Amino acid sequence: MEDAWQDLAGLLADVGDHDGQHLEFQRAVGEHLPETLVAMTNASGGRVVVGVTESLPRRLVGSRSEQDVRERVAALAGATHPPVPVRTEVHRVGRARVTVVTVAALPTGFAQTADGRVLLRSGRANRVLYGTDLVTFVTEAAGQPVEDTVVTSATTADLDLPTVQGWLHRRTGSPVEASRVGPLLAELGLVVSRRPTLACLLVLGQQPQRFARRLGIVVTRYAGPLGTAEVRETREFPGRLPDAVAAATRLLAEVAPEHPTAAVRELLLNAVLHRDYARAGEPVTVRLHTDALEVSSPGTLPVAVDLAAPGGALHERNRRLAGLFRDLGLTAGAGTGLATARAALADVLMQPPVLEQRDGAVVARVAAASAASVEERAWLAALPDVPDGMAARLALLLARRDGDVTNESLRTATDTSTTESRRVLRLLVAGGLLRVAGDRRPTRYALSDVRLREQVPPLP
Repeated sequence: MEDAWQDLAGLLADVGDHDGQHLEFQRAVGEHLPETLVAMTNASGGRVVVGVTESLPRRLVGSRSEQDVRERVAALAGATHPPVPVRTEVHRVGRARVTVVTVAALPTGFAQTADGRVLLRSGRANRVLYGTDLVTFVTEAAGQPVEDTVVTSATTADLDLPTVQGWLHRRTGSPVEASRVGPLLAELGLVVSRRPTLACLLVLGQQPQRFARRLGIVVTRYAGPLGTAEVRETREFPGRLPDAVAAATRLLAEVAPEHPTAAVRELLLNAVLHRDYARAGEPVTVRLHTDALEVSSPGTLPVAVDLAAPGGALHERNRRLAGLFRDLGLTAGAGTGLATARAALADVLMQPPVLEQRDGAVVARVAAASAASVEERAWLAALPDVPDGMAARLALLLARRDGDVTNESLRTATDTSTTESRRVLRLLVAGGLLRVAGDRRPTRYALSDVRLREQVPPLP
């Protein structure tokens, strides 16, 4: 038994407090644990914390003896088809035992419960697949991913050796000689009989577009708002996918600085990593209008993605490509891209991206409008230790504009609950940015220091 956390607060600070795509709390090891194990392994993995209440606020309830827990988890995981790969760790938290079951994503194929059901993790729910969704998912999972198909017209000589050696160095932790490159790539499933796979070529190739045409990024600038047909400029970015993402991001930072660069980059990464590579000859397209930016990723939504689920699309359609990008330090992991984009947009008081399926593609649209002027955004950026999220920034902005902010005015501006807006205001008070102004009802909050109102850096 390990002692990883002294108390429940430490555990929750480490693993999180809310059920989601990769986390679930269960009071005890019960008969419904296999459903969560199957759902998570069919998606992108996750963790189940046993011995903590399902409802908020969380409370420790503990679990049975370590041996009993391990045997029970092993039996339930082993009863699925195939057995779900899990790692079971029992920790002492305070005076209670808490079990953390880590679920790995299946690299190929799919898992079923003992009674034959196929489930997918969708936000914090386990979704049972039926009908065409079931047929589509099973077909995709059982077949060879397009990213793993061998490009027969290319050889390992078409790979960029310094790039490959740099990637292998990051992955293995030590330099790799040229003579070892081929065998290592074959061992990793990226090369078959000296022929690279599509994923290998798109990330590590010298000129991948010679063999896989138009699988890069195309940016088109329009002369007016959404719906305008007049084109000002079209630029195509071929080459290795990481280079294409970087080049397209630089262009958009130059011609559309109103869109946060961090958000644009994450949307482009999300598009190239989740697109359908069976759609040969169709690039990721960016449409830049005067009032919005749209990033279009070819292909329909995978069955495993539910845009209505909390967090949106949390699924790796191309796991090999995603792994290559992670090894290169370009992404953090499954489900983090859209969250990063939302946070970057919230920092400048812009609405989160709207995702929809349209014309055989998944489109992410970001409106160019911000709730703050350029001067106000500079003022917010200069404030110390502002909590993450749009609500905190809007609260400060309202206090600056109107002299004070109330729970009601913040709730109206952000369309959040009374509880959430009250939490944000109290957080800003605790952080020294706001203070309670007077004793009238409703409670009013003003900037803690009048000097904050004028604290604006010189604009470039």
